[in-house]
Amino acid sequence: MNTTHPVLHVNHVGFRPDDPLKRALVPVASDRIGWLGGETFHGVEVSSLIRHPFGSPEWMAAHHPIRGTRERTPLGEYLVCDLSALSTRGGYQIHHEGSRSVPFMIYRDVWKRCFRLLLEWYRIAACGEAVPGWHEACHLDDGRIADIGKTQDFVGGWHDAGDLRKWTSTMAFVTHSLADFVREYPDPSAVGADPDLVRHQLERAADYLIKTLDPDTGLPWHSIASDVRVPNESGVWTDNIPNSGDEREVKRDTSPATADHCVRAFAGLADWFESRDPERRRAFLSAARRILDSWKNHLQRENQPEDMLDALLALARTDPSPEWRILAAEGLRRLLDRQVHGTCFGQKQFTGFFVRNGMPDENENFQGRGGRNLFRYARRVRQLSRALLLWPAHPESARWKDGLTLLLEGCLEPMTRMSPFRALPACLCLQSDPVPGKRPLSGALCFRYFGIHAEGNNCELAQTAEAFGLAARALADPRWAALGQKQIEWIFGFNPFDCCMMTGLGYSTAAVFSPFVGQIPGAIVGGILGTPHEDQPLLCMNRQLSPMMMEYWSAPTAAVLAALAVLENQPFS
Repeated sequence: MNTTHPVLHVNHVGFRPDDPLKRALVPVASDRIGWLGGETFHGVEVSSLIRHPFGSPEWMAAHHPIRGTRERTPLGEYLVCDLSALSTRGGYQIHHEGSRSVPFMIYRDVWKRCFRLLLEWYRIAACGEAVPGWHEACHLDDGRIADIGKTQDFVGGWHDAGDLRKWTSTMAFVTHSLADFVREYPDPSAVGADPDLVRHQLERAADYLIKTLDPDTGLPWHSIASDVRVPNESGVWTDNIPNSGDEREVKRDTSPATADHCVRAFAGLADWFESRDPERRRAFLSAARRILDSWKNHLQRENQPEDMLDALLALARTDPSPEWRILAAEGLRRLLDRQVHGTCFGQKQFTGFFVRNGMPDENENFQGRGGRNLFRYARRVRQLSRALLLWPAHPESARWKDGLTLLLEGCLEPMTRMSPFRALPACLCLQSDPVPGKRPLSGALCFRYFGIHAEGNNCELAQTAEAFGLAARALADPRWAALGQKQIEWIFGFNPFDCCMMTGLGYSTAAVFSPFVGQIPGAIVGGILGTPHEDQPLLCMNRQLSPMMMEYWSAPTAAVLAALAVLENQPFS
């Protein structure tokens, strides 16, 4: 960053008038002393400014002086411009000592403009049909089952990322995200989206996902047109002719995550087809139930039914069978039995998180997508909130509510305050854990802002945003929705690089990896990672080098769609 003219950070889209957490930031040196010991920003209402002569009373009134405050965090020292007093609809820009922010809007429906773009990704990434201007009908010969050499119809779905592969877990993820969107907005035109596009994509999902199920076990195969023998082998165009020899391969493997996402997808499809095609609804419910039965028998893990909570709760929203309520209640009971109350690890500042075997859990040995347990705890917020919304009179609902409140107030909200951007850090760990770059927190607790391996944090932050929005609904407390919005703002430019990570809105000079079709409006990249040893933010700004953090990925795109659908239906104050 240029410390002579520092970047003035603000999200690139704007704010709802009822958002109490509107803020802009300027990084500063720790020894900086402002003019007369203070700092002043100006919120300039540009839409009013341009209508009046320079220096006129109206022109002067368009400049809103705002006293800045200083905030010291482990991520750095920042001047904070509190914009919460700005609520009049208009276009604004923040000025501070020669620096100007990107322009942004204050408008109740400003974030609704994202929906049309996010859904455009579904259209352009469609596999198996032509998308004029982007690609011809493709992969009509998917695929060949690798271990037996048999060709079978796996045409359809979407390209998973900046490449052309199809992982069933992400195909199911984008499906249940789309289904959750239409639950919130049964008429997509209410947010400027094309109802025919939404209908077509849900029908495509229904046609494709049913093909992925093993005929013997009912479990979904995961690696379809993906990495069966060598990495990235399926990132190719084919001749579209079955049995010609260049078919992409299929591996008959599965995983708990793939099973989870498929149950959620089939439950969402069953809900959508309820009035449109009752026979297909029954088929999807049957598929979801069979996956759960096989999951219990073929994918045994010590934490069931705790690991099945999302799937159970999704199916319970569609199928009133008491079986799902009983299993979900058991999973929540086991989860809350592991929740910390009061003093732990030599400190009492942070509480409400979960432990297993005497240490904070869900870090997965800090490998792969591990070292991100705070994001996993946000998923527990989603599960507890959905249970409360589904069964508010359940005998254990008071315990669910207390556990949810403790997790939010004792752990997750205090952790967001460790970041001047109010984005949730990735990892809570111990001093004794083998975590490079960990930062001291309190007592024996340490943390990292960023994950080290795999993709960036956009997908996790979007899921955190959705979880906070659902918590606001379950607890009738709008502050959680406002905090959820801050997680979305990180993706849309309110981050240390002043970079919007969705193509089509905002501003970015970062590299984007999408070599097969080029830039895709509405697509979102993996996001920011941390340097391994110092836990400093890392984003690829070099167009000669595009690691996974700057590759388009279906998961964060779909996660933002689902999160915004919830948040736009929640008050912020």
